[in-house]
Parts: sequence; C-alpha cells; structure tokens
Amino acid sequence: MVPVQARHLASLFSLPSLPPSPLSSPPQVRPGRLVGGPWTNTDVSALLKVEEGARKRVVVEQGDSLVGDAARVSVAELVVRALGRPEAMGRALCVVNEEGPPFSEGQWTALFEGLA
Repeated sequence: MVPVQARHLASLFSLPSLPPSPLSSPPQVRPGRLVGGPWTNTDVSALLKVEEGARKRVVVEQGDSLVGDAARVSVAELVVRALGRPEAMGRALCVVNEEGPPFSEGQWTALFEGLA
C-alpha cells in the first residue's frame, strides 16, 4: 500500500495525459520478405532461388501495398534515414528491393520530400 503522502506528491507532479500526435510517432517500416544477412536460411533461399544480387534499388510506398523481397541492409538503411526525417514521422512505409543501383543521397531526399 502506498502511503497517503506519496500518493499526494504523485498527484502534484502528474501531468495530464495527452493523446500522442501521429506526427510525433516514429515511422513504421513494413518490409517485404526479408532476405540477406546472417539470418536467412540458405537451404530455403536456394530452394526458392532467392538472391540479392543486383536487387539494390529500394522501392518505398506509404501503407502496406508492396509485395516482394527486402534486403535487411536496405530495411536498416530506410529505418535510419526515416528516423531523421520529419516527413516520415507517423507514417507507415512499405519497402522492397528491385533490380537497379542503390539510391543516391539526392534520391533519398526526393523520396522523403515526396511523402509530405
């Protein structure tokens, strides 16, 4: 049981709870099927013929609409970059990889500015 004085002190310092703003919540990243890295079962990868290879280009859309493979390194890069961008806050981002070169710095900037 909490002593009366402790409950009284707690009530003096408690702030009213406000609902979190959707723009202040971190982005939600929803990758396709994760491939690459040390946790991919090589037997299953060989069976399904999953290869990262030239699939370095990142495709990002809002919501949960993309289907495909997402390299763990691409998902990690998106998470790190999204955390530093106000345009990504409070949004659900779906990510997969397709064939092509990785994004340049300017392409990442354009991607996040397109979310606003």
